[in-house]
Amino acid sequence: MAFTLYIGVTGLIIQSIDLRAIASHAAATDPEMMAIQESIDGSGNYEVIAPADYAAAALPANFDFKRRAGERSQVRALVRRHGHSVEAP
Repeated sequence: MAFTLYIGVTGLIIQSIDLRAIASHAAATDPEMMAIQESIDGSGNYEVIAPADYAAAALPANFDFKRRAGERSQVRALVRRHGHSVEAP
């Protein structure tokens, strides 16, 4: 019984800290926000998403995803063919 109460109370405290950070619109570099986002940031010294990615500007309304995906596949084909990186068109 005491263990269940302990788990419930600590979980409630952790969730309220998280909710306070989210409700106050804390910056992506805030330690609490970084802790919330750490499950998708990667582990250890391998960072998949940087804190600045969460505060990036929105894409324009007319952004063409299909065209951009095509450009990336062309660049990958050139890299495979030539063995080195090239600039996107």
